Amino acid sequence: PTPARLTRRGSASSDSGAGPRRTCRPRP
Repeated sequence: PTPARLTRRGSASSDSGAGPRRTCRPRP
């Protein structure tokens, strides 16, 4: 998959299970 898509959607595979919300808006 393209990095741009994972960065915007925040795939669990690309963000190590961070989530699409954390990738788009890092909230504690």
